[in-house]
Order: sequence, then structure tokens, then C-alpha cells
Amino acid sequence: MAQASNTRLYPIDTSPELSDLLFGSNSKNFLISSVLDLINAQNLIQFEFSDGVNTEITRYTTGKFLTNNNTLNPLTFTKFYFNKSNVKPLDLSPLFGKLALTTNVVLRLEKQDNSNSFFEFKIVLIENFIDYFTINVIPSFYLGLLENNKKYNITFSIKSSASGGDSGIVRSIFSISTNTTAGAVANTDYVYNITGTTILTLPTAVGNTNKYTIKNAGVGVITILFTSGQNADDSTIITLNPGVSLPFVSTNTNWIIT
Repeated sequence: MAQASNTRLYPIDTSPELSDLLFGSNSKNFLISSVLDLINAQNLIQFEFSDGVNTEITRYTTGKFLTNNNTLNPLTFTKFYFNKSNVKPLDLSPLFGKLALTTNVVLRLEKQDNSNSFFEFKIVLIENFIDYFTINVIPSFYLGLLENNKKYNITFSIKSSASGGDSGIVRSIFSISTNTTAGAVANTDYVYNITGTTILTLPTAVGNTNKYTIKNAGVGVITILFTSGQNADDSTIITLNPGVSLPFVSTNTNWIIT
């Protein structure tokens, strides 16, 4: 019978195969990132989304995932609920347990029948309950809205800070075409690519150290408004013509265009 030594340092295999064991096969062990790459490549984690309208579907329903606010807009999500018995099914407890100890993990949802419909979130906390996991997230990038009762491939990746180094700044990129209030999560650089005749409202400048880059990516006129009577460079309304992009930062009282 093969035995593993608790004193020997085993080599790291960065290209595991499905036939390999996580520990002990040919005296190999694996980086968590390599295991994630293997799982992602096989689309082994699949869930079906529920918008929460059907109250009979809950976080205890096999193969389902839900959000904290039962909406379809990823910009508003701060938490996911994943049932432990997923569509395949797999036991996700060991994977999620490792991810909970790992920083800079990104969760990606990709619609099974449309790879152009995908969403990325930075994971900030994973909690393990008896029948489900909760994953607290910050939206990073998305295309479109989630669709009720549609299946999504779930993948994870470990990425360095979007701004580089150890600054802790996260870049969140959004493509929107409806009136929206910009996010205000601390230590975030927000990028909004906007189409349509759309209004974007910046959050309060007070205590806000984020940077906001706003681009008119369509053919209509984009309007930028402000809260609490604030302004940008003494203007209470900013309009962007097609193709124009402007960056905004706070003075802790109002906004300035840099």
C-alpha cells in the first residue's frame, strides 16, 4: 500500500489530469490554482439560476443558486447562495473550503448556451453551511443580465490585484444601457461603458476615494448627475457625446474631472 510521508517535500505538478489524485499519485501534489484550472477546463461545476420569484425554490434546492436580493442585475449583487448538491453533482466542500483561505479569487458565471453572457465577481468571503455555501462578492465585470432557470458554468481563478502590486485596488468594469447609480465599494476603480440615452448618477463624494471613468460607447447622449446637491467642476449636470470618456475623483466635498 502506498504511503505519504509527512516529512517529505513533494514536487508541485502544475498540469494535473483527471486521473491524478490531489495527493499521493506518483508522489505529486498540486497548487490550488492548478486544480482550479483543471476543474474549469472540464466545466465540472454547473448550477441553475433562480431569481427567487418562485418561493418553493430556496438555497436548499438541489442544483440551484440564488442572490441576496432576487434581481437579475449583477451590479446589485453582494452575495450568492449555492446549494451543495449541484447539477453534476459534486461535493464542493473541499474546493470552497480552500477558496475561503485564498485571496484574490474571482468567481465567473458563464451561461451554458451563450459564452458571450458572462459575469465576474471578486470573492470577499465564503461561508460553509450544512446544505449550502454563501459567497460574498464585489461585481467586477458583466455582459447582460442573469436569466431565470438558465444553467451557468461556474469557474474560479486566482488573480493579482487589478491595479497591480499590493495596493488592494479592484477595477470593476460595467456595460450598462439603463439609468444607474454608480457603485461605491471602497478601494474600487469603476469603469462604465454606457450605451443608449442613459443617466448615470455618481454616489456621494464624501469619504469616497474611488476613481470613476465614464465612457459614452453608444450613439446617444449620456447624462451624468450627482447626489446631495454635489457637482463636478461646478457643473451639476455633465453630458457626454458619443465616443467621449471622462474620469472623476472626489475632493471629499464634490467631484473633479481629472
